[in-house]
Amino acid sequence: MLRNVIIATIIAAILVTLIIILKSKRNKKYFYKFYTNKLVYKNTYFGNKAKEVNYNEFKEIRYNQTFIQSKFNLGEIYILTNNKNIFKKILTLKSIPNVEKNYERIVKLFNT
Repeated sequence: MLRNVIIATIIAAILVTLIIILKSKRNKKYFYKFYTNKLVYKNTYFGNKAKEVNYNEFKEIRYNQTFIQSKFNLGEIYILTNNKNIFKKILTLKSIPNVEKNYERIVKLFNT
């Protein structure tokens, strides 16, 4: 019985490690560039086309940092836009370093 628990724990640890590695590789494909009037972002994981969002389309900005992300000083920023398309309505910026500082910078750009 104890042997089965140990094997299950090892398998779970391997799966979690693989998921973290795959997400890390995916997140390295993202690109975000902030200008005075717009955000240009590219997600090369799904395509090579850069997309633009003007700040006047922003409706709300939030950020989130899980316990594990805080240990690596990373987080996510969520931008809700006025776009009618459900797939473009919420923009998620992933694996943002110093998420709180970057969130404050985005809010300042958005409010000017």
